[in-house]
Amino acid sequence: MTVVPDRTQSGTDAGRSLAPPSPGTLLVHADVGYWDALLATISQVWRRAPATAIGAYFTFALLASSAAVFTSGTLAWLALAAAFPGIVAVLVVAWVTRLDLARSGGGTPHITYHLCESGVEIGREGRTDWIPWDELWDAAETGRSFLLCPSPGAQYVIPKRYCSADATRALRVVVDWAGRGRSGNPESERPAAE
Repeated sequence: MTVVPDRTQSGTDAGRSLAPPSPGTLLVHADVGYWDALLATISQVWRRAPATAIGAYFTFALLASSAAVFTSGTLAWLALAAAFPGIVAVLVVAWVTRLDLARSGGGTPHITYHLCESGVEIGREGRTDWIPWDELWDAAETGRSFLLCPSPGAQYVIPKRYCSADATRALRVVVDWAGRGRSGNPESERPAAE
């Protein structure tokens, strides 16, 4: 059963406050390398891919691998054919990530994230971006990083190894806020800012 929130109510939207998160004010200085960007991108692809497509692919790969084992290698080509799309997908993501880093100047960029009550300012080698919290499309936490996505095709990676305990708590507030509503969820809409 789906409950449709009453958009006329002020203060809540399906359990999420209409007000942007309040993470406090703090700075995070991070060197975001290729592996940070690659693992974050793979994580986002995994999060956003339809579950049925992933399930179908892994079911096919398991059946193909089982067939190769039970036929004493006669159908080994089938297991290789099943693995091929997954390998190609990872290689494409790796290549695109490398191109993105090269376009942005190459090397390991030093990025400063300034979180405040109204949004996040991202400073990087003579360039500054500003994302108000109410314009943040998605935010996520992986095992290694926090990801702030201003749009479906863009993300900023904040490796956890650079986060203090206060920064980790603040970023979890943002991720929690983004995850309880519209962010990254095509079935729900972003509430209008009040």
